[in-house]
Amino acid sequence: MISCEIRQQGLNILQALIEKQLAFGGPIFSGPAKFLWKSEIVEHDYCYIFTFTREDLRDDLIRFVPANEIPNRTKDSFGDLTEAVTQDSTR
Repeated sequence: MISCEIRQQGLNILQALIEKQLAFGGPIFSGPAKFLWKSEIVEHDYCYIFTFTREDLRDDLIRFVPANEIPNRTKDSFGDLTEAVTQDSTR
C-alpha cells in the first residue's frame, strides 16, 4: 500500500512502477480521511495505491518510490500480506 495526496499522483506513481516492472498494477482508492497531527484532528481527502509485487522485487520497489522526486508526496507505506494470508488460511 502506497499513500499519496491526490488521485493523479497515485496514477503517476503506479504508472512508473508498472513501467519499471516493479508492480503488477492495482486500484487507487480515495476518500475522506482524518489524522491526528500536532494534537489536532486534520481532515482531507487521501489516496492509497494497493498493488502487489514479487517477493524478490520488494526491496527494489521500496527504494524506487522515494528515489523518484514526485511533487507533494507525503509518505510511502508498504505492508507484507503474507502473515495475514497465512493466518486466514489456517482458520
